[in-house]
Amino acid sequence: MYDDHGVEREFDRLRKRVHELETNVNLPMFIKECTRVSDEHGWWPNGERNFGEAIALLHSELSEALEEWRKDRGLFYVKDGKPEGILTEFADLFIRAGDLLGHIATPEEFEQALLAKMKYNETRPFRHGGQKA
Repeated sequence: MYDDHGVEREFDRLRKRVHELETNVNLPMFIKECTRVSDEHGWWPNGERNFGEAIALLHSELSEALEEWRKDRGLFYVKDGKPEGILTEFADLFIRAGDLLGHIATPEEFEQALLAKMKYNETRPFRHGGQKA
């Protein structure tokens, strides 16, 4: 039986959680939230997932962003209530990455690696290696 009050309570809970993320987002919290939602929706049965598949899904989000650009659909729009566009595909990329990261390392470990890599990149010469891209 359909429970209007239960659905409304769930929407209220989700709205509060989204508000928390909008006002207090930080990297560890983001990773934990991505992992929680993915787990609750069954994407890691028995706590496992094929690593190669997870990486391929990251690629797919970038391909979807490219298609949005190729079809000149814009950065962000809503179609039939669903967010769409280049920015939405990048959001999906970050969400999938956050989910995967939450399963292979602690958020703090990733944050440390991210900061170390950013610091290292600051030391690189202009277009290091003479590369075009």
